[in-house]
Amino acid sequence: MWITSAQINDIIETHFQYSSKKINYMNKARKGESNDLRFIFSEADEFWSRDIIRMLDASNNKEQTLNEYLIDWENLLSAIKYKKNELNSEIQQINNRMKNCQTDLTNANQSFNTSLKSRNENWFYDAVEKAKKARACLWEEQVNNNATKTVLNMLEKYEIPTEKRVTYLRNNQSLIVKHYEILKPKLLSELYSIAVQLDRSK
Repeated sequence: MWITSAQINDIIETHFQYSSKKINYMNKARKGESNDLRFIFSEADEFWSRDIIRMLDASNNKEQTLNEYLIDWENLLSAIKYKKNELNSEIQQINNRMKNCQTDLTNANQSFNTSLKSRNENWFYDAVEKAKKARACLWEEQVNNNATKTVLNMLEKYEIPTEKRVTYLRNNQSLIVKHYEILKPKLLSELYSIAVQLDRSK
């Protein structure tokens, strides 16, 4: 039986259920409890939309501002990793259930063959019902598996570039605070133009 994208989306949507109550992200992230996917994804999007140069430009304490920024996103990464572990555990549970479903189907098929040989009508109908349930179970868990892996892949797409950016900023924190202005696109363009002109004038 083919699994439609609509069915997968329905399952993914169940992962996005969340309370309307506001989440204290910083406290929850430190405890590894901030596992609401919509919140994680929106925070990750917000992270990538931030203009660090403009943020530092407006700050009176640039070192503290950058450090707080990095702490925020290190907490976000912790929440992403926590949720990934949770989903990986869920996938393992799904796989275990699928194995049980397959075992039930195998047993139902054997019972069906036995019922035919013995011409036992009650066994026949019982085997058919068990086979139906086992196949329905396999289909449902396959949808769950596909949906959970889709969400997991989405998390990884946020995690990998975010982790690289945070690591780079953390490793170059002092240098960025000291020379952040040089990173302004307009200034970089002007400096490049000057460098080209100086090179041509040699």
